[in-house]
Amino acid sequence: MVSRTPYTDNFVLSKDAWAGAVTNMLAVAEEATVQITPNYDIANRSLNIDVITKFLQNPEGQYTVSLYITGDTIAPQKNDEEELGPTPDWLDYQHRDVLVQVLNGGTWGVY
Repeated sequence: MVSRTPYTDNFVLSKDAWAGAVTNMLAVAEEATVQITPNYDIANRSLNIDVITKFLQNPEGQYTVSLYITGDTIAPQKNDEEELGPTPDWLDYQHRDVLVQVLNGGTWGVY
C-alpha cells in the first residue's frame, strides 16, 4: 500500500509496484501546503503547535486537520500486579509506532 491510494485499481501492492505508484503520485499537482511549528516549554512541560495550511487550488468539500503524537521504541512496563494473575514479563520487547495522544479533540468523520 502506498499512501492508501489505489494504483492499477489495487490498494495492496507488491514491492515491485511501489516505484510506479510513487512516480504517479509525484506527478500529481500539490493541492495544499502545511507548515507545522512545534514549541515545547520544558519548564512548564507544555506543547504548543502552530499549523498553517494554504490551499493552492480551490478545494471541494470539507477538510479537517488532526494532530497526533506518536512514540517509537517504547520499552514495556513491568506487569507484576498479583490481582491480574501470572503475566509474562518481556523486558526486551520494544513497542513500535504507538499512538500517545490526540492533540486536537476526539474523532471525526462519517460513520
